[in-house]
Amino acid sequence: MVPVQVQQLKLPSNSEKAPQRLVFSHWGAFSLLAEGFTPADKRKPLQQITKCGKLAVMSNHKLFHAESRPADSSLVETVWRSHTNQGGPFLSVASSRLELVITRHEGKLFCTLRGPETHPTPAYCPPEGEWLGVQFRHGVFMPQLPTIELVNGQVEWPAASSRSFWLHGSAWEFPTYENVESFIAKLVREELLVEEPVVGAMLQNRTTDLTLRSMQRRFLRATGLTHGAVEQIVRAHYATHLLQQGAVILDAVELAGYYDQPHLTKALKRWIGLTPAQLLAQENTMPLSLSSNPDLAFATLF
Repeated sequence: MVPVQVQQLKLPSNSEKAPQRLVFSHWGAFSLLAEGFTPADKRKPLQQITKCGKLAVMSNHKLFHAESRPADSSLVETVWRSHTNQGGPFLSVASSRLELVITRHEGKLFCTLRGPETHPTPAYCPPEGEWLGVQFRHGVFMPQLPTIELVNGQVEWPAASSRSFWLHGSAWEFPTYENVESFIAKLVREELLVEEPVVGAMLQNRTTDLTLRSMQRRFLRATGLTHGAVEQIVRAHYATHLLQQGAVILDAVELAGYYDQPHLTKALKRWIGLTPAQLLAQENTMPLSLSSNPDLAFATLF
C-alpha cells in the first residue's frame, strides 16, 4: 500500500535533530516519521496494534489483562495499562477523547497520539503486546498538532533510542505506568499540552464572554469534534454500558435520555456498531473499546 499524499509538517527551528514529515495513508490515519524510518506502507499494522490499547478501559477479557487508575493531573481522565494473552478481533467504537498510547510489541516501543474516532471499525489485537495509555479530559490537546487533524487517525513519534522517542526536537524517555504524571507535567511546562477552558464551559452549559461562533470554533479546534458529537458519543457509551450491565432496552432508553427505542438503536449502530439487541445477545462476545467510567462521563455532561 503506497501513501497517497505526503505533506511537510511545520516544526520549530530546534527540530534539526530529527527531520520529520506527515505520511498520510489509505487507512485514513497518519504517522509522524523521521527521515530514514520505515515508510508507512510497510508499517500498516501499527494503527491496528495501537488501537488494542483502547481495550484496557474495559473489564478484563480473555484477550487481555488490564488495570486502570485515576491520574494525579487535572488534564487526565484515566491512566491504564494492559497486555494480551492471545490474539483476536475486537470492535473499536467511536471515541470523543484524545489518547496517548505507549505500545510494546515484538521487542519495539512506539509512542502514539490517537485522535477521536467518529465511527466504529473492526480491528485485530495481536498476541504478546503491552500497552500504557493516558486518556485525556475533553478539551486537552497539543497546540502543534490540531486535534481536528487527528480525527480517525494518529501520530507516531519516531524512536530516538530503545528507551526514548523524538518530540519537538528533543529525545523524551518513554513514560511508565508509575511516572506518567511527571511526563504529563513536563509536556505542560514545555507548553506542548494545554487545556481549552471553552470546552468545559460548553459541556457544562456555563456562559462565557465569547460569541457562540467563537466558542464553537475553539471547541472544534481543541476536541476535533462538534459539541453535539461529543455528547452523542458519551451518551452512546453510557447506554452501551447500561446494556452490558444487564439493563433492559427500555430502561437504557430512559436512563441515557433517548426519545424511544428506534432513537437508541440508530445511535448505537452509528457510534458503537451494534444494535441494542446485538449487545444483549449471549453469542456476542467480541470486546468493545468503551471509554473509561462511562457512567461518570455521562453524569458530568448530563
